[in-house]
Amino acid sequence: VSEQPNKDVVEQMEKCIQEKDEKLKTVEELLETGLIQVATKEEELNAIRTENSSLTKEVQDLKAKQNDQVSFASLVEELKKVIHEKDGKIKSVEELLEAELLKVANKEKTVQDLKQEIKALKEEIGNVQLEKAQQIESSGKSSPEELTSKPRI
Repeated sequence: VSEQPNKDVVEQMEKCIQEKDEKLKTVEELLETGLIQVATKEEELNAIRTENSSLTKEVQDLKAKQNDQVSFASLVEELKKVIHEKDGKIKSVEELLEAELLKVANKEKTVQDLKQEIKALKEEIGNVQLEKAQQIESSGKSSPEELTSKPRI
């Protein structure tokens, strides 16, 4: 009879071991599932990190382009300002040139007028000399001195 209680105890212990084995198996399965989930989450995390790194680089590239565009825009503005200033200077020089051209044209006209006046005076002198020569001939005086002398004006 004393073997019976030992047998019951052994059966209980075996049953307890079997339950513990099943629990252990369940925990191992849960752990394996958890590890798979962790590995999956780690892959997702790595994919997100890679995407984040790409996006960060893209943002830096865009910022650099934006800075270049700002620099380019300010350069364009500066060039427009310089061109505007140069246009103003060119206009001033053109106005001065036109004024000088007018002065030259006026001087040329004055020179032409003087040339005509000189021509008219030469004709007048020629006429006066002719008259004088005629007077000398008609009066009978024909000294070479009188023929060559020119009247003063």
